[in-house]
Parts: sequence; C-alpha cells; structure tokens
Amino acid sequence: MADDEGFLSEPLDERSEGEARGGGFLPNLVIRVLKWTAIGVVIVIVSAATAFFAYRLISRGTVTRDLGAVSPDYEGRPEALATFTEVEQIRGQTADETQRIFSLRINIGYEENNLKVQTELVKRRWEIQDLVLRFISQKSATELSPGNYSALQEELKQQINRVMTSGRIQRVFFREIVVTS
Repeated sequence: MADDEGFLSEPLDERSEGEARGGGFLPNLVIRVLKWTAIGVVIVIVSAATAFFAYRLISRGTVTRDLGAVSPDYEGRPEALATFTEVEQIRGQTADETQRIFSLRINIGYEENNLKVQTELVKRRWEIQDLVLRFISQKSATELSPGNYSALQEELKQQINRVMTSGRIQRVFFREIVVTS
C-alpha cells in the first residue's frame, strides 16, 4: 500500500530508536487521532474565515434596503369600539388675550363589552365634562384648529384616563368643534 492511504494504515508498533518502549498501542493511536482531529478543526476554521471575509468583500458596496411603509391594504384595521355618547355639548372661552367662544361635542370610545369602563363613564359623566371644559379652556384658538385635532384627542384621552380607575378609554372622537371669531 502507498504511504498516503491514511493514518490507520501505518503500523502501530513501529517506533523510532529514540522512543521509549512500553505503553502499548493506545497512546500512539490516541496521538494520531488527536493529530488528525486538530488538522480537521484547523481546516474548518480556515474555511469559515475565508467564507466570512469573501462575503464581506463582495457585499461591501451594496446598500441595505429598509422595508417601505406598509401598504394600507395590508395594514391591520383597529377593533370596533363601543362609544359613550352621554357627554353633552361643552361651551367655553379660549385662553387667548381676546377670548373667543368655543363649542365642542365629543364621544368616548372604549373596549367593546367592557362593562366596568361603561359603568364608570356613566358615573363620571359630569366629572369628565368638567375636565374637558377646563382642558379646552386652557387652549388658544390656534391650538383648537383642525391641524391639532389628533394631538388634542390624544391629550384628552390621557386626561380622562388619569381619572379612570376600572379601565382605560381607547379614543376620544370629536363630533363638532366650533371656535367663533
């Protein structure tokens, strides 16, 4: 057989003149297995490092692409909310130097079938109406313009949720906002 047929084809009991006798064949076999295992591990590490650096070199000039905005067709639709409509029309004056009169009608959206929130909204109806009046009265006429409706709704929602104890409202709906000149 040729010399390069494998590590197990070598005779196990051949020793060089400098080697000590004894110890049997197991130490030589273990040494050979460890030697070939180490060579295999080095080959795997070198291959992995080569692949890593080749990938980095190839992808150096490419630009990562972010996902675009989600199409409205695939966007999740919000759950339908139950609506509390018992808040009466609120009238007051703005915080402007020359005060202006405002009129506001709101509805309050909350999680459907949540009887605790519904009951609390009924009990706190007048407190909520007063809270909304005081909150809106601190705003100027420009702050009550249509461009600020979303921010106003969010602020009102937070104000109402601060007084709620048995749950949270989900949204404030404006039915009407009128600011006179």
